[in-house]
Amino acid sequence: MRDEAINATLDLGGLEVEAISVGDDTIEVVVVSRLEAGSCKRCGGIAAEPKERPQVLVRDLPISGRPVMLRWIKRRWRCRYCSATWTETHPEIPARARMTRRFRAHLATRSIAERNFSQVAAAEGVSYDTVSRAHRTRAELFVKDRRPPAPRIIAIDEAAVRKGHSYCTVISDPQRRYVIDTVAGRGVAALASWLSDLDQDTKDGLDAVVMDLFGPFHMAVTAALPDVDRIADKFHVLRMVNHALDRTRSRTQGRGHKTGTRRKLFRSRFLLLRAGESLSRADRHRVDSIGFDYPELALGWRLKEDFRSIYELCETRAAAAETLEWWFDQAVASGIREFVKLATNLRPWTNEILNYFTYGLTNGFSEGITNRIKVLKRQGYGIPNFESFRRRILVECGQPKARVPA
Repeated sequence: MRDEAINATLDLGGLEVEAISVGDDTIEVVVVSRLEAGSCKRCGGIAAEPKERPQVLVRDLPISGRPVMLRWIKRRWRCRYCSATWTETHPEIPARARMTRRFRAHLATRSIAERNFSQVAAAEGVSYDTVSRAHRTRAELFVKDRRPPAPRIIAIDEAAVRKGHSYCTVISDPQRRYVIDTVAGRGVAALASWLSDLDQDTKDGLDAVVMDLFGPFHMAVTAALPDVDRIADKFHVLRMVNHALDRTRSRTQGRGHKTGTRRKLFRSRFLLLRAGESLSRADRHRVDSIGFDYPELALGWRLKEDFRSIYELCETRAAAAETLEWWFDQAVASGIREFVKLATNLRPWTNEILNYFTYGLTNGFSEGITNRIKVLKRQGYGIPNFESFRRRILVECGQPKARVPA
C-alpha cells in the first residue's frame, strides 16, 4: 500500500518503484526504468544488450515535507554491432544531473515566493548556490519571454543598488501597475538611451511621463521624448514646500537666545509640517502660539497651507494655473528667503506641475516599487551585481496587475 501511494506521488513516466526506505530525515525510493534501449548513437543499430547497472542518487520533490532521494538503478547498454556503450536517460533527469527538473522548478518557485535564498536552501537541504542557480534559470527565461504591453503613461524613479554608492532608474507603468524595466545608473545618458531604443509605435502611444523634479530625468525625457507631456510628481513638489518651511523653522530656531525657545521650536518641527485640517484643537493652538511669537514662521506656515490647497481645491487646470501664479507672487513678496528661493526654483516647472491636473497621476506606484526593492535587498542580504538585481526586480514586479482604463 505504501509503494502504491509513493508511486502515485512519484509520477515519473517510465520509472517504477522497486523499494522504499524511510529514514529519520529522508525518504529513499529505489526506481528502475522500463524504457527501451533505443538505437545506437554511433551506428544507428537497434540491437543492444545490457552491460552493467550503475546507481545514481537524484533529489526529487519532497513528500509530506520530507526530502526524497531517488536511487535510480540505471542500465548501461552495449551495441552488438559497433560495441559502443551508452547509459539510459530520462526526460525529467538530465545527464549527470543530481536533481530532477521538477525539483529545480520547485526551488525556483520557492525562491521567487519567499525571496530569501538562504532560508529556502536551509529548508530544502541544498546549497545557497543551488537555489540561486534555479532562480536565475527561471528569471532569465521569464525576462527573455516577457512581452510587456505598450504603456500610455510611464513613471520614472530611482532606487539604490548600494545606497550612497550606486543607483538605478526604475521605469514602471502606473496604470497597469508593473515595472517595465530597470536601467543601471540615474544619469541622463542611461535613461535617454533606454527611451531612445523604444520602438516608434511605443513612443507614439505614450501620453505622459510622471517623475520628480530631478534634473537628469527631465533632460533625458526632453531629449528622447520631446512631444510627450511631463508630470511633476505631486508628493515631491509638496515635500519641497515642506522642506522650505522646515528650513525656515531651523533658521529661526538657530537665532533663539533662550534654551526654552529653541526647545519649543525643535519640538514643533513635525507639528508645523502636518496638514492644517488634521490638527486637533490643542495642536492648532500650539501652531497659533508659535505664529504669534514668530510672525515669519506664521507666514511660512500659511504659504505651505496655501500651496497644499492648490492640489486640494482646484478642480481644473485653469484654476490651478491662476492660483499657482498667485502663490509664486505671494512667496516672493513674503521676503522669506527659503520661500523666495523655492518660488524661483519651481516657476520653471509650472507646466509640469499643472499637468497633474490634466492627468491626475502621481509617482505613488513607483515609490511603492522602491520600497519593495528595499525589501528584496534586505531579504537577499544584498544583490551581487546589477543584472541579478534587474532580474529579481522584473520577476517580482514585472507582471501587469491591472487593466488600463478605457
